[in-house]
Amino acid sequence: MLELTTIIKAFLNHPDRSNLSIFIDYDQFPGQEADLYVSGVMMNLMIEGNEQLEDALNISLVSSQNFEEWFNSILKINYKILGNNVNKSQLNEWSDIIPIVTLEQVTDLEKYEFLSTINEQQKNFKLQLTQQCFNAQRFVESAELGKQLLSDYPDLVEKGYSIPVAHSLILSLNWYEVAANLPPGINYFLTSGWLNSLYQRKPVTQDNQPLPWYTYPAIEFLEDKVKPDFKVFEFGAGNSTLWWSQRVSEVISIENDANWFEEIKAKMPKNVQIFLREDEQEYAEMISSFPSDYFDVIIVDGANRNRCLEISLNHIKERGLIIFDNTDDYNYDSSVQKLANEGYKRLDFWGIISSYTYKNCTSLFFRKFDILESQGVPSQKQSILGKGCFQVMNPKPSPTQDN
Repeated sequence: MLELTTIIKAFLNHPDRSNLSIFIDYDQFPGQEADLYVSGVMMNLMIEGNEQLEDALNISLVSSQNFEEWFNSILKINYKILGNNVNKSQLNEWSDIIPIVTLEQVTDLEKYEFLSTINEQQKNFKLQLTQQCFNAQRFVESAELGKQLLSDYPDLVEKGYSIPVAHSLILSLNWYEVAANLPPGINYFLTSGWLNSLYQRKPVTQDNQPLPWYTYPAIEFLEDKVKPDFKVFEFGAGNSTLWWSQRVSEVISIENDANWFEEIKAKMPKNVQIFLREDEQEYAEMISSFPSDYFDVIIVDGANRNRCLEISLNHIKERGLIIFDNTDDYNYDSSVQKLANEGYKRLDFWGIISSYTYKNCTSLFFRKFDILESQGVPSQKQSILGKGCFQVMNPKPSPTQDN
């Protein structure tokens, strides 16, 4: 109570009092007890004859247990003052990221004027808060904070921060309510896992199974063309490596980002060999350590792609498949032309991809037409990305139904 009295006195006497608000976090106390503490302090100040009490000071009790109330308050919060007996380790994850300021800094007018301005410390705090809201699936609040940040810090637009704000806006819609107003299983944004991937920020299905970062049409085309005895070489490792490992006998994957390599290598199953080559030339030449005509599938989806493609041509089987991602980038035109000169046919699969709102092009190259041999009629296709419209709306009757 003594500390609280000191703090309230300081704010009562502050020259900028009309622009100040005090939010008292009472997470460690029952609400009624916290209210009594504040009332007791104000009563003591009145008994002391504090003249500043004539103009009320804006004091609010807040708790992160009531998120909506707390969030509306924290939009206005710039700093936190901790009492001497506060155990910082007991602060909840939301309160912990609020920058700390001392009472001396608040009462010193020159220092306070600096604290009142938009500064780097405040920007970092708001960015962390926005991320926490996103992680907690508080997308409405994340979008609201994000828009405020873009307004206060225009430099964030140039750094691409408007993209996660856009993702928050998309996810802030009640997609389950949208789905409830559609025939069950017909909302492709849900069944494909696209909305989940937007939240996870990685290519996954609705039930968190890994996906390649190819376009959805390319994935659906490949699903029933992959054979269990395939040997696959992949430039660029990640969730695609896991996807392939579940479907083929052997996957060789090469990565050039050391941090990403350390994050994913422990996740790889026994039929995957994953290598790190940070030098781009060594990265491209890694495939040369394997025999000629060894691989059924080669995926070019990482660094130094044109050189990777050039070296790979000696290592793909006659009936093999080359998958070249992002061929809508003109920097890869030379590789597309080279494959054409080598007699490869091309299929372009344009469409949306996991985790993003734009479309890309994933191109498949082959010399023999075996890859076009379908394994069943479209109405019977089983896809990791969910069912098609007529598979849901007009399914084929089972034999018992026919009878």
